[in-house]
Amino acid sequence: AGGRGSSLCCRQAGDSACGVSTSTLQRTWSASERQQRRFAAKNMAYVQWKRHLPLCYDFFTNHELTVPSPCVRWGHVISTDKETITQRLYYSERGAVVNNVVIAEASVATEWSSDPDKMSEFDENLPSKLIEVKAQIPTPEGTEVNRLLSLSVDEKALLLAKSDLPELHVWDVTTPSSEAAPVVRLVGHGKKACESSFAVAASQPAGSSNAYSIASGDKDGTVLVWELGAQASGPLQPLLRLKGHKDTVEGVCFSPSSPHSLCSVSDDKSILFWDARAGGRPVQTLSKATKVDLHCVGWCGAAEELVATGAADG
Repeated sequence: AGGRGSSLCCRQAGDSACGVSTSTLQRTWSASERQQRRFAAKNMAYVQWKRHLPLCYDFFTNHELTVPSPCVRWGHVISTDKETITQRLYYSERGAVVNNVVIAEASVATEWSSDPDKMSEFDENLPSKLIEVKAQIPTPEGTEVNRLLSLSVDEKALLLAKSDLPELHVWDVTTPSSEAAPVVRLVGHGKKACESSFAVAASQPAGSSNAYSIASGDKDGTVLVWELGAQASGPLQPLLRLKGHKDTVEGVCFSPSSPHSLCSVSDDKSILFWDARAGGRPVQTLSKATKVDLHCVGWCGAAEELVATGAADG
């Protein structure tokens, strides 16, 4: 049923009730055949790519998840030996019965030490043997986490999560535990202001190991800035409210050399530069920098006069 043979039988029997002409069936078959050819071509391209993995990468592994993951972030290096680097890895879940932030450890081969013959021998439908899940932390109110930041304060490993909730949450993940509760909540965003919001960044002053500046943008066009120290706990109010955008803030980043200077981009098509020491107004504005919405921004560390943006037109 549903194959070419059954269609031919229906047509040859002259059953007008099926309402499908010979020409229509021929076009249907051709479309189906074209789809099969496209699938075969994609499959062949994938097989060729998989076969050539050792030529493309120094190291590769595939880790199949049971649900989609909106974001992933490397953490600190745990150990290093001649052939392997073991590093913390964080990722979030979307669409699970209970959404989690997953804490894992990944064993990555050092340069030139991976086995090329085994690199392509992974199963697309199974988790990687090189990634070990250490803990699964239920997200606050079961929300989806859109962005993760890995921070280190006084030898503590902290994980910051930005979700659809108006609060940003920070966990102490020095020792992974599925029972961990947020140690800090960064408050100040309005209700529903962070739904599907991705703008968040962190900056640590040069030579400092006990504090971060955290910036987060929202749908109200506001950028909030907090100072996250080693002793912070409970709800933490923002130090600054930076107002200047007329639409959703899509991206924010700090200057590579200063936790006081930051840049933000928005759906209002503008790029704003801020100095936290100058108050809540931008020190420089590029209005209508593009003809479309701006989605992300990065500040060049090698040449600080350069800022790169990504826009809706690609």
